[in-house]
Amino acid sequence: MITSAADSARLAQGFELARMGGDAAVFIAIQADSFFERASRRSANVAVGYAQFRQELLAHTLAFGKPAILIHGDTETTASIIR
Repeated sequence: MITSAADSARLAQGFELARMGGDAAVFIAIQADSFFERASRRSANVAVGYAQFRQELLAHTLAFGKPAILIHGDTETTASIIR
């Protein structure tokens, strides 16, 4: 996945609304296998298609200065969830 301009705008808007509203945190839910694990735990053939999204998420989170909670799911297995 390459982050689209619309995705980037929605992410920025969510953080801006939270900032303007004085919210204590931001909650983000996505349905994607965004490969947040360390590169050493990722298969060598897995592309880093979510690099832009992760960079934008980090930048917005640091600028917000409060917790940002990200829930994502795609290829998790029951065994890895239970661990």
